[in-house]
Amino acid sequence: LIFTPFVTNIVAVAILWGLLLNPFGGLVIEALKLVGVQEGPMWLYGPQTSLPTLAAISVWKDVAFQMIVYMAAINNVPRELYESAEVDGASKLRQFFSVTLPMISPTVFAMVVTSIISSFQNYALVRTMTNGGPGDASRVAVLNIYEQAFDYSRFSYASAQAIMLFGMIMIITVIQWRGQKKWVHY
Repeated sequence: LIFTPFVTNIVAVAILWGLLLNPFGGLVIEALKLVGVQEGPMWLYGPQTSLPTLAAISVWKDVAFQMIVYMAAINNVPRELYESAEVDGASKLRQFFSVTLPMISPTVFAMVVTSIISSFQNYALVRTMTNGGPGDASRVAVLNIYEQAFDYSRFSYASAQAIMLFGMIMIITVIQWRGQKKWVHY
């Protein structure tokens, strides 16, 4: 049940959340009215709230996968290390920062890199839920690349944008790769 959002088609997720957050009779708005909120937020239809709402839905969809990966990493930390730390008088907080975090740092690094890369792969969610709107409030790079190529037939411009996006992601990944040498313990 917890893993269901991750394996569900992104378009189905978008349609479901679109129905839930509909300001004209959506389940969430109706629930807010029951607790006394008469004017519910315009999550997908407000210029300031549409992009954060899309980000929250994307996080909700991926959190189960992340949780399973982190749980597996934590379960692979040798128990002897905790026992040694306990004998040395380390508190639970100190054990977390001195044992758990260093031992799962490769997993944390991998998840950070893949999460940042996947955050740029948001075309289907944005296209299905807001199509870049209201106005251009939730317009993202991949939506613009798609529209330039397939709506306006500006293939060269779209290709240049895609290459720039790739370069930007590559630079971010290289920075992360170089920085990981200071905090990731293999």
